[in-house]
Formats: sequence, structure tokens, C-alpha cells
Amino acid sequence: MDELIFNKIRSISYNKYSGKEIRTFTFTVGQYLKSLNAEVTRISFDNLHFINTKVPRYVIYIQKDTESFEEHWKSVPAYSSLVEEDLSI
Repeated sequence: MDELIFNKIRSISYNKYSGKEIRTFTFTVGQYLKSLNAEVTRISFDNLHFINTKVPRYVIYIQKDTESFEEHWKSVPAYSSLVEEDLSI
């Protein structure tokens, strides 16, 4: 059941701390990242990483305009994330 929920993530927001500054980043499935010429294809919970390290995290996958495959782009720690799930059936 958890696998179905974690594959339906629509967007993720997380805080990144750099020195004294806190920046919030938000990524949504279908969002186009102009700087990378790529689209966010999916966001999922990294179950294998959690099983091996007991540290929960989410993974953002992108597909570049020039490539025909998606790739793992960024890992986000779950403790600093706010996730929006797609609950439509």
C-alpha cells in the first residue's frame, strides 16, 4: 500500500540552510526547469535507501530535452520536506 502512496507524489518543498540563510525550494511533477532544459518527471520515496540506512529521503527525477530517459537528479532529506500527494484515483 505504501508503494502506491509514495508513487503519487505531486510536489515537494524543502528548506536548504546555507550559513545564516534559509531558502525554500519547491518542485512539481511536470515543472520545466529552464536552467537544466529538463522536466521533473516524478518524485518518489527512496525505499531502498531507507531500508539500508534508516534515513528517509525523497528523490526527484528529471528528463532532459535531449535525452529519452529520466535520471535521478536530486535527493531531498525527508525531515526537511513537505510533500503534496496526488489523491485522485
